[in-house]
Amino acid sequence: MLTGKLDTLHIQNALGELYVYLGGSQVRIVVTGGLGHIGSALIRQRDLIQSADEIVIVDDLSQQRFSSVFDLPSGPKYSLIQRDVSHGLTPAVTQGADAVIHLAAITEPVASMSDPEWLYNNNLRITKHVSDTCASTGTPIVFVSTTSVYTSNQPLVDESSLDLNPSSPYAKCKLEEESYILDNPEDHDRVVFRLGTIFGVSPGMRFHTAVNKFCWQAAMGEPIEVWSTAMDQRRPYLALSDATDLLAKTVIDSIYPGDVVNAVTCDTTVREVIAAIEAAGVSTTLKLVDSPIMNTLSYRTSSEKAKNLGYQFQGNLESDIAETLQLLSGFIKT
Repeated sequence: MLTGKLDTLHIQNALGELYVYLGGSQVRIVVTGGLGHIGSALIRQRDLIQSADEIVIVDDLSQQRFSSVFDLPSGPKYSLIQRDVSHGLTPAVTQGADAVIHLAAITEPVASMSDPEWLYNNNLRITKHVSDTCASTGTPIVFVSTTSVYTSNQPLVDESSLDLNPSSPYAKCKLEEESYILDNPEDHDRVVFRLGTIFGVSPGMRFHTAVNKFCWQAAMGEPIEVWSTAMDQRRPYLALSDATDLLAKTVIDSIYPGDVVNAVTCDTTVREVIAAIEAAGVSTTLKLVDSPIMNTLSYRTSSEKAKNLGYQFQGNLESDIAETLQLLSGFIKT
């Protein structure tokens, strides 16, 4: 149930899109994919809910994350637009908004290998629609990409790296989406964040990537499946709390450098992640597997550009792993 909101209005339009409006506003932030793993935490982020009069959530509900709207905090008024953005985003959604944070995407790197056309037809099309609509209404856009675009074995990688030839269609598509947004009109406020792999607890929790997946497997007493090349590969990770703080600060402080910015809490190895799981009191076993997107890349990622823009990264891998495992403690054998 949505709580602390006023003047609920339900409208079913001719295309079958459900609009749920709750009150009017002054400062208005639009979040596409707002019920997903990052989005469901972002719409509750403390600074955002204190600054925004209205948060507009655009989500197709294809993942049926209805619990993502349970117990929304008081403060802003929330609006939910149930829409598949691959069919377009109307200017009425972005007109007058202070910013659009674009999170909506299919996030299945492994699945994308078997059907890259399916992923491109969705993710690239969605981003083009959102970017074009924002440009037409003069609305700033914040786009979330991934550090998986890097294919360098240099000790330290920053945004100037030209080693950008990822193996997964998901990361390749992200590069094309980045270019599309950054090539839009120069007077259009925008920023692209390359996020490390997300870890941490969310109302719209998923367990499909590295740290969270390992926590799930360990809690369920299953072997942790690790790429056969990956135990000591060092790769970038981002705490969910750091991700939501970053996105909130961007729209609150209007930080739009018109460029790519890395966002990473820590660079760590699978071996270190597993050690943190065991330090939380959960025993583990390993199963080495091969994957069509595995590689031998190992690098650290610089977040100096982000820090120079005023961002801070204060998340903690060990404490977030412990929190995740605590939520799954009913399954853990002691």
